[in-house]
Amino acid sequence: MRSDRSEKAVSYNVGEVLSALFAKFGGVVPLEEYVKSALYDPHCGYYTCQIADVGVRGDFTTAPGVSSLLAHALVKRGYCWLAQHRRALHHPRPGLIEVGAGGGQLMRDMLELLGWQGRLAWRPMIVETSPKLQRTQRERLGRLVRKWCKSPDEALKDCGGKGVMFANELADAFPPLIVEWQDGCWHEVCIGLDSSHAPVEILRLPSERCQQGIEASSMPPLIRSAGLAGGVRFEILFSFKEWLSDLVESCGSVELILIDYGGDAQTLLRRARRGTLRAYYRHQRFTGAEVARRFGRQDITCDVNFSDLTQWGRGLGFYVSEPVTLAHFLRGNLDQRDIRRADLSSARLLDPQDAGGFFHVLIMRR
Repeated sequence: MRSDRSEKAVSYNVGEVLSALFAKFGGVVPLEEYVKSALYDPHCGYYTCQIADVGVRGDFTTAPGVSSLLAHALVKRGYCWLAQHRRALHHPRPGLIEVGAGGGQLMRDMLELLGWQGRLAWRPMIVETSPKLQRTQRERLGRLVRKWCKSPDEALKDCGGKGVMFANELADAFPPLIVEWQDGCWHEVCIGLDSSHAPVEILRLPSERCQQGIEASSMPPLIRSAGLAGGVRFEILFSFKEWLSDLVESCGSVELILIDYGGDAQTLLRRARRGTLRAYYRHQRFTGAEVARRFGRQDITCDVNFSDLTQWGRGLGFYVSEPVTLAHFLRGNLDQRDIRRADLSSARLLDPQDAGGFFHVLIMRR
């Protein structure tokens, strides 16, 4: 549970931050910018100032919080990568890098599974931009992790551009562009204020940045070919595409493993024609107008379009395998005895009709 002091700190700053944000954009803020500020503003953003942990004590729970199966599977992938690259590895040791480590549970499970001898083969590092989560991670991991970094570039430079980089629920934490098909053309979803100064959605013609996102996404051709009526909307994680572009410059021999909830473009369009944007506050889910409320005090997220991620990765020169469900990934990287020992929570990750089918895994290599 958050302390009263944390709640008051956010309330104290939020009015000033919002006033500056709306003034900057002339009273109508692109939703991407609104979410970016709500999550990452240095004075009152959710990830920078509010979140302290993930799981029961936080606003949401992730897969590592309910089972160590993912840690087992990732350790096995790491051993496979070492075997394939052993001849090319020289000083420094390759990195075992987690980007956005949440409460640190996944990295802790992996390092404990490796044991002290297994850890000698790696340089364990965490890339974390949230000061509050970094403090939680340091308390949980201590000296098991060699270094905390502010960016993937910093971590990769420390290990000569070589290693295994993994991220659980990273892409969904990037602020999305949201567009809607209306009156025969695309509109960008923005946030304005009503007469009582409450946030409301406003549609306007796409900005130049939004138009770039539309052209980069796999979704518009599907919508046009299906001849769907107005009102269809979807998210574009264009800021994640930019993150990938920056990452390429630092990569040597790297395997990037992305785990997230979502699906391919066709699945997302079939499942949610009004988009998937939502917020989580104290384990409650909010949609619609509620997403724009509680500025800086709730997580805001959306489903990941893996068709976009695949397309963008290949366009940047990564070798990208086809996305698979988390259930498929786990069963392909676990021993049968680990699967047989799975408890009820773990079984959900192995079930393609449950969390194991909703989460997907995408692997990019250079």
